[in-house]
Amino acid sequence: MRSAIILAGGNSTRFGSDKALYEIQDKIMIKHVAENLSQVADRIVAVAKDEAQGETIMARVSEIDEITYDPIKNYGPVAGIFAGLMTLREGTAVITGCDMPYINRKVINYLYKATDNHDAAVPKHKNGHLEFLPTTIKVKQGRKATKLALREADKRILNILQRIDVNYVPVSKIKEIDPELKTFKDINQIEDIEKPVCSENKSKNRLQPGR
Repeated sequence: MRSAIILAGGNSTRFGSDKALYEIQDKIMIKHVAENLSQVADRIVAVAKDEAQGETIMARVSEIDEITYDPIKNYGPVAGIFAGLMTLREGTAVITGCDMPYINRKVINYLYKATDNHDAAVPKHKNGHLEFLPTTIKVKQGRKATKLALREADKRILNILQRIDVNYVPVSKIKEIDPELKTFKDINQIEDIEKPVCSENKSKNRLQPGR
């Protein structure tokens, strides 16, 4: 099974308001993310910071199948990843943020396939810099590694990856699919928002594995 975990528990300090619920073109930001992911994922889980946020997301984003919550408030993405993985049984999950509305479904499909013979797939730049979001990870292996990272109170996503078999995908390969690498763009300020946001949504045809 191919799943998706959208992390929405951040404080949005630089943005000034809840990024997940910020409206762009009559849709909250997390809906733009979920619409693109729904083209390639069988199940979508959002990790919210509290019940109020979670209820709003479920009411306004039909593509999301389940809401779960950060087990440790203000801990960071590792706690959110663990919460998301705990809702899933098996298969591969893509992990991304609620503030990445330009995510390219073809890139996600590529990362899913890149995980087939590994525990995870992570984009890597020529200079060694890693793009932690979006990344794909096998549910069972990821859950075990994330649990150990939490036990050690290590808040780095890198700590999870160091415990599993990772396929480091050259960003040059991603660029062949997404020339401007908008998949990696997260929204930190209102000025970062471009229009139109979701050109991916123009196609309603689900992208099948292998395409």
